[in-house]
Amino acid sequence: MKRAPRVFVPPATLDELAARGQAPAPDECAHRLRKVLRLRDGDEARVCDGAGRVATARVDGPALVLTAPVEDVPPALPAAVVVQARIRPKKLEQVVQRGTELGAAGFWLFDAARTQGRGDADPARLQRIADDASRQSERAHAPTVEHLGDTAAVVERLGAFSGRAFVGVVGAPQLLSQALADAGGPVAFVIGPEGGLTEDEVAALTRQNVAPVALGAHVLRAETAALAALSAWQVRLGTL
Repeated sequence: MKRAPRVFVPPATLDELAARGQAPAPDECAHRLRKVLRLRDGDEARVCDGAGRVATARVDGPALVLTAPVEDVPPALPAAVVVQARIRPKKLEQVVQRGTELGAAGFWLFDAARTQGRGDADPARLQRIADDASRQSERAHAPTVEHLGDTAAVVERLGAFSGRAFVGVVGAPQLLSQALADAGGPVAFVIGPEGGLTEDEVAALTRQNVAPVALGAHVLRAETAALAALSAWQVRLGTL
């Protein structure tokens, strides 16, 4: 049986579908349904709001008509946050796209001491990339993309984080796979920029109980490290 394609819509569209059984298709959604997916009247699509609500709706002219109730779908994985020092925009886009496919629940971007090209990445574009990767990988929950500021802001945010946090450090005595052995809840992975985090930045993070870990036998590029960490985490969960 052919699977219905997915489209993302604003939460208000799901609210209207749930309340009235139909709703106008937002412009971006209508364009995707008609021009990209080539759907016709009577074809069905899975409609998602990116926050866990999913419904099946039929295309009917400019409207979506509900054909199955709106569902609240729980996250498939515990929350994993990528705390990524900003790198060159194209590489950062790769981190967001592929990190979304690997299950990241959010991306917290920051400017480290060695960050180059501050302000170059467009947060709105990165969010669109995360949304699109969520749709393609059939996620009900799209990760959020935030810019926290500098390393001090990261330290403050992680102080209120409810799970385990790790920072990739070349030569750290403990491997990430070892550190993850008893981590089953939310996790956060701090990844430095090209050139890595400074000793002072690592020290500030470790004082906040962020564990330094090695990410493999070789030095990884900044855009590879987060993907390696997410892969190790999924292996730990038994989902990869």
